[in-house]
Amino acid sequence: MLLLIGTLSISASAFAQCQYEAFAIPETCNGGWTPWGVNDYSTVVGLQAGCSSANWKPFVWTAETGTNYLPIPPGQGLVEATGVRVANDGTIVGYAKKSDSLNNLIIWRPDGTVKVYFMEGTDPNVNQPAIRFDGAILGEFSADGLLHAFILKDDEFLPLPALLAREHGGFQGVNRSGWATGRHYVNSVLEDHPIFWDGESDAIPLDLPAGYSRGYGVDIDCFGRIAGRFRQLPSRRVPIPAWHAYVWEVGSYSMVPLLPGFTSSNISGMNDVGQVVGECSKPLSPRAYLYQYGTTTLLSSLITPAFSDILTGTYDINELGEITTKTASQMYLLRPIGVVPADVDINCRVDVNDINYVLRCWGPVGPTTALRADVNGDGLVDAADLAEVLGAWTP
Repeated sequence: MLLLIGTLSISASAFAQCQYEAFAIPETCNGGWTPWGVNDYSTVVGLQAGCSSANWKPFVWTAETGTNYLPIPPGQGLVEATGVRVANDGTIVGYAKKSDSLNNLIIWRPDGTVKVYFMEGTDPNVNQPAIRFDGAILGEFSADGLLHAFILKDDEFLPLPALLAREHGGFQGVNRSGWATGRHYVNSVLEDHPIFWDGESDAIPLDLPAGYSRGYGVDIDCFGRIAGRFRQLPSRRVPIPAWHAYVWEVGSYSMVPLLPGFTSSNISGMNDVGQVVGECSKPLSPRAYLYQYGTTTLLSSLITPAFSDILTGTYDINELGEITTKTASQMYLLRPIGVVPADVDINCRVDVNDINYVLRCWGPVGPTTALRADVNGDGLVDAADLAEVLGAWTP
């Protein structure tokens, strides 16, 4: 059952936004690269082109250890692999490919074990795996011309919620309490709709924003807010429909405003304080953005010292507000500058918005608590945290 807690809003607050420091993630061969995922310990995973071939090599990076390649199991015909998501315990999930270029599920465990899972069906191709708090892997794969959901835990595929067991679809994102989002459809993937799943009951299909023909959920936060992507209905004014990013909360959608002059948008990720990252695009010109409190900001404009290059893609955002992104020639981890613990919403201003997060999460820290609301880290969101916010108040 979907349970969402409303925010007690005291008053409006002026919009504020952090500046970011850009940490270059070294790549070894001056080839292709993508920093797909980052956990809450600033560990980044992704792919890089190999030095001796164009095949992708999975990597893991930290500021302390630098870039290290992840092993690809021998003897299974695999030619390349990609790290896609990394959990806080160090589990990494991604894709492993044979020469047929189809994605197979691969999991690197903290104990050093690596295993590849080959799905059944004709031309199986895994897409967008996510890691649940208990180590389960949720995702989707296409096979036999259809889309299928999967939940893998302890080497067993678990039963699916009824909606996805009787219809087609899959998972795209999961939060730390086990709530998940993704999509489902009855007859054709061209009519997919977003879903919410609480990890126990049936998955709930969500309506589409008015004027849109299809869409899917990409990520979900601890309050059950869903960031998704939706395709417009064709019209005389819009003969070539575009995709747009929206955030769903308590049954209603809010559009992520486009950057000026852009026509479509994508979503890469969302954290528990509602920061959303993605790209806005016009033909052949993607630009990375950060969205919060109804405002979409060109991500490169937030970097200091002044950043002259173009950030073309974002891929993930963690609970520290750190963002994985890249230009045409370099990967980066962006880190907000000057964030204090009382700045719950990570916008470099301590104000009523931070009070609202403390009030919304009041009580023992649980699965629907934004962890940053527990400012002093004692396991309770209470008057002591409220005092911390008031004591750090920004004029």
